[in-house]
Amino acid sequence: MEITRSINPSFQGDYIYYLSEGEKTLKFLFGGNLDLYIYLYDKSLKEIREGDKSDFLITKEQYAIYSLFEELYEKINTGNVFSDDSNIFEYTNNFNNERNLRTAIEKGLINYNDEIEWYCDNYPMGEGDSLKIIKEEDQFRLIFERHNDKYGEDFGDLSIRICNSGSRYLPFNICFMNLYNKLQKIDPDNYQMHIEEYLYKQKIKK
Repeated sequence: MEITRSINPSFQGDYIYYLSEGEKTLKFLFGGNLDLYIYLYDKSLKEIREGDKSDFLITKEQYAIYSLFEELYEKINTGNVFSDDSNIFEYTNNFNNERNLRTAIEKGLINYNDEIEWYCDNYPMGEGDSLKIIKEEDQFRLIFERHNDKYGEDFGDLSIRICNSGSRYLPFNICFMNLYNKLQKIDPDNYQMHIEEYLYKQKIKK
């Protein structure tokens, strides 16, 4: 997987990030409306229509990226949205986590297989594009799907919008924004291999 970035014209010092593998590119953009957008471009899909799906794998080959999704996955599935170093009593933290977890289940953000599914905040629930995140051995599988042609614009991508104000999934937008903010600290031109990457590459060689 190749990591690249370009300057975000909407915000000084902010970057648009691209993760590329084969014919697929995953793009992270913080928009001028202060919402986060995640796009998947798949060159094998000539026209994107209702029912079309495409997936993207986040493996330990790029451990810095894998660890961000690992943290996202764990925080959503435990309801632990807010920082662990907040000055709140442990009981209050546990209460909030349980409440957040109930909210995630009720809103359909997570299911009983611990899969995460976010429907685009632009459109009614179940109608816009969706992103499903599934944890597998040594990797996360990101599955984008077009659910309704009426609410999908064919710009050659599948995409979701994560609203930071008014999202149906509040407060879990914070987890995705934390991922994005930590992604900003990764410099593709000065990337150093993590020991987990070395171990993963040795494992898949066997």
